[in-house]
Amino acid sequence: MATEPLINGEAHSFARVELTVNTPTGSRTFRGVKEITYDDKVERGAMRGTHPQKLGRTLGDYNPDNVSVTLYKHVWLELLPLLTQNDTVGFGETPFDIVIHFAPPGLPLSTDTIAGCLVVGLGSSHSQGSDALVQKLDLDPMYILHDDQPMISNLLP
Repeated sequence: MATEPLINGEAHSFARVELTVNTPTGSRTFRGVKEITYDDKVERGAMRGTHPQKLGRTLGDYNPDNVSVTLYKHVWLELLPLLTQNDTVGFGETPFDIVIHFAPPGLPLSTDTIAGCLVVGLGSSHSQGSDALVQKLDLDPMYILHDDQPMISNLLP
C-alpha cells in the first residue's frame, strides 16, 4: 500500500512539539522539554470455564501510567511557582493538565492531553559535562486523551 508524500517531506518530530501546562494558578507553554513519556492501558480480566478459549472478558481497570516529563532545569524553576499555590500546598499536591501539540507545517494539528496530573516523584542526576541540567518529574494522571480521543468511554471529569 502506497503512502502519500508529505508536505516538504516533513513528518511529525520532537522539534515541532509544544507542551502547555495548565494549573489552577495559570497556564504556560514550554519548549525546554527534553523528553515526555506516557502510555495508558486497560487491564481486562478473563472469564474462563471448561474450554481452553476464554468465554468472555471484564471491562477491566483503566490505568494511565509510566508518565514522566524531563525538563531543563530552568524550565522546572519556571514551572515550580505555578504548582505552588501558597505556603501550605506542596508542588506534589497541585493537579495540572499537560497539553501536547504536534504541528508540522502542512499536516493536521494533533493534540494529546494528560489530565489531572500530580507530581509523585522528582529525579535529579547532575554530572560534569557540556549538557544542560535536567529535572525529571514522575506524574500520576487521571486519564490521557490521544489526539483528543479517550481509550475508554464515560471518563470522569
